[in-house]
Amino acid sequence: MGSRHWEMCTLPFPLVNRPRHMLNICKLTVTREGLPTCPAEEGCRLLVDVNIKCSDGTSYGAHARNLEFHCDSFPLRSFDSDPDPNDLVEEIIVEEDGQTMALLCKFIHRQRQPDLETLDWPQFAKLAAAVEKYGVFAAMEVCKMKMSSSIETHPYDVHLYASAANYDSLSTKSLGLCMESHPLECFIRANEAGLLDLRDKAALKTLDLTVEAAVSALKNSANWTFTFAAWVSRTTFPPASSCIRFCPDCR
Repeated sequence: MGSRHWEMCTLPFPLVNRPRHMLNICKLTVTREGLPTCPAEEGCRLLVDVNIKCSDGTSYGAHARNLEFHCDSFPLRSFDSDPDPNDLVEEIIVEEDGQTMALLCKFIHRQRQPDLETLDWPQFAKLAAAVEKYGVFAAMEVCKMKMSSSIETHPYDVHLYASAANYDSLSTKSLGLCMESHPLECFIRANEAGLLDLRDKAALKTLDLTVEAAVSALKNSANWTFTFAAWVSRTTFPPASSCIRFCPDCR
């Protein structure tokens, strides 16, 4: 469908747009007995007083002070003094998988940060999303730099990340690369990623396609019938702002 081919993965970026401290993190109070260990480093000697339960069923021990000092979105109780080892601990149920949260924990310890170059792209992209979601300041800039350096090979993921995190310059640059692909390919990828503005812009560039040509191309995408329905909707009833911009009769 075009001269460029890019990989893309599905990410939970819409969560990033929620104001920090208003994230839907479920907290329960559990006993200290049988708490999991901290994944940040082997033999971590800090007191585990938080249990992080991940979406894949794995659990990790964490430290309230570290979360409080290094993150912006974990609504933990404030500790004014050293925690009592006999106290109950908090359990936080998160939407991320275990590998993502284990990596995240490594960024909130006083130690060498993980080498992002060793991560495959889907795992890095999930980490970058979680870093923005939870406001892990120590990892924000390094993730942004890697996203920026990957813009040529993963423009759709970079655009999704940058748009959600309000990195306007990176969002604009990645948008231009996305639009360089075939309009229908751009429509498919933007529709799958929930990039509605990009999807609508791409749809306007496919108005000269026949239904047969669109069906032939869309059949290669996942859930193509839903994608086709979205394409018909956007090309039959384009947004009013786009109609005014592109239709001479509406100017």
